[in-house]
Amino acid sequence: MIIRLFKGVLPSKLFLILFLAILGWAPLFIWNTAVNQDFTLPYFVNYFIWVNTLWPWSVATTMLVLTSLQAIYIIQINFKYILIDQRTYLPALIFGLMSLFLVTSPNAIALLMTNLVALACFDILFANSGLKISVKAMFNMGLLLALGSMFLWQAAFLIPLFWVLTFVVYQFNIRGLLASVVGFFTIWLLFFYGLYLFSEIDPFVGRVTVLYHNVKFLTDLRFNSLLPVLTSSVLLFLGFLVSLFSLGNKKIITRKFYFSLFLLVTAITVATLLVPRIPFEFLYVVVAPLSFMASGYLLQSRVKWIPDLVLLIFFAGIALFWIDKIRGILS
Repeated sequence: MIIRLFKGVLPSKLFLILFLAILGWAPLFIWNTAVNQDFTLPYFVNYFIWVNTLWPWSVATTMLVLTSLQAIYIIQINFKYILIDQRTYLPALIFGLMSLFLVTSPNAIALLMTNLVALACFDILFANSGLKISVKAMFNMGLLLALGSMFLWQAAFLIPLFWVLTFVVYQFNIRGLLASVVGFFTIWLLFFYGLYLFSEIDPFVGRVTVLYHNVKFLTDLRFNSLLPVLTSSVLLFLGFLVSLFSLGNKKIITRKFYFSLFLLVTAITVATLLVPRIPFEFLYVVVAPLSFMASGYLLQSRVKWIPDLVLLIFFAGIALFWIDKIRGILS
């Protein structure tokens, strides 16, 4: 019964999703739980510190704007490549509400920018499906990932990953890797040239060295913070499994698209868990692909009551997140 409310693209469906999104994000502006942000480039750090002194809601507003833009982008990607058989705004809602788990992270804006870059790379990857991917397209991916790494340096790990994904959608092409690497280093060489002109190389290298040696530990995770994420992620996990086992029922090109998404989710999950220098928040990059899979599961499941229950569990995780944060603020 609940899922029916989200099927289709009628204005009433859009208004419902906007209402739920506003309801989910409203506590951020009521209690302003956003924290100071960290980036690869110290200039971004200083900028947000300065802006935040002038307008305390600047960080929260930036998060909301970036999330909204990506939610719209996700809908456009779905309409463009028909990743879900039915037209729906549901992936935007799932993505937007899952983004709430970033609001207390110092890497939130950096991760949102990295995710926006990853979505743009997927758009480039899917754009010429069936044809041989061009060197220009791979070069553009390298440029985008270089820009993403200026916000979060771990975005550099996506270069070999997107090169591997081209094997799925297209075919093996060593020139694609070279082109993406050249595009990546083109931006950074220009940036280092600017640092050289202003004698800022040593301070920047020192900062990057500190960032590189930051190591995460599983003990950094609090159960109270982890429980809401795990609760809402039940929907994403089921969507992943159901989409994986129903892959054979999709069209050939759609199957390639989904298989590339599966590889991305698996590779980033494994790398985040095993590589100490990749923050746990980097898992946010897999939320957009999983939003497509979760939406497809909810809309196409033949068992009516289970998707309703899973969606309610998803909303419960969002509610638990705010209960935990608000209790911490008021205590």
